[in-house]
Amino acid sequence: MNREHIPFENLEFDREPDHSHLSQCRSCRMGWAIFRFLAFQVTSTPQVEVPPFFAGRVAEIIRSVEAPFALFFQRAARQLIPVFAVLVLGTSVLFYAFATTESPDQYYTQMFFEEPLPEELSLENVVDSLSEPPEEGAVQ
Repeated sequence: MNREHIPFENLEFDREPDHSHLSQCRSCRMGWAIFRFLAFQVTSTPQVEVPPFFAGRVAEIIRSVEAPFALFFQRAARQLIPVFAVLVLGTSVLFYAFATTESPDQYYTQMFFEEPLPEELSLENVVDSLSEPPEEGAVQ
């Protein structure tokens, strides 16, 4: 007696399995019943002749079908990946270049607090100009 299960995927439709094994193995009996049912369905279907124009018509339909909207975006995204990669690398290089140079805050700090003020912007002149009455037409 064979204790291995019957390999139904390799069994021919017209070949009978080992009935002594089927009488003792419940799972193989169920598999044999399903196999016989499917074999009957496959062998009893009528054979249909394919018309000669069928292959050409199928090829024409496949060529004429427009791609769905999502597929269009998938293709576009695939083509834009290198562009986005170059943009990311380019902006990274620019940020790095500007980060290593002097910031505007440092520039203005040096200009206002470390360089001497011109004569017309001295502290005394600014205070004196505040005590004078505003000129006519001047915005307050």
